[in-house]
Amino acid sequence: MNNKGFTLIELLAVIAIISVLSGVGIQAYASYTTKSQKRTYENFESNLKSAATNYYVVNSDKLIADQDGNSQGQIDGEELHDQGFLDNMIDPVNKKQCDYAKSYVKVNGKMDTKESFNTTYTYIVCLVCPHYKSSSCTN
Repeated sequence: MNNKGFTLIELLAVIAIISVLSGVGIQAYASYTTKSQKRTYENFESNLKSAATNYYVVNSDKLIADQDGNSQGQIDGEELHDQGFLDNMIDPVNKKQCDYAKSYVKVNGKMDTKESFNTTYTYIVCLVCPHYKSSSCTN
């Protein structure tokens, strides 16, 4: 009798172990991919905010001020991109470009006191990509 082979039970055990390990690996990869895409969208939102900040440093006259010294403005992603303040943003899901015309940044400046001229700015960023839309988007 030849005893050099594997039994059917041993082969089934190996197949079961490989199946479990494959399932865990695929699930971990899917989770990693989802987290990576989320971080990419968060980076895009941060890039939009930075681009708007730089835009208004250069074009401070574009902010509309009221009598109390508070200011506000809105700039869309298309203008930021066209003027060189914003690099290309490619959706990580389908590799298509994000919609600059629908993406925007609203800026509100509140002066601390009229004597100090210190102004605190808040930014509302709306990023629109083929597979993502910021929660702060109003339309």
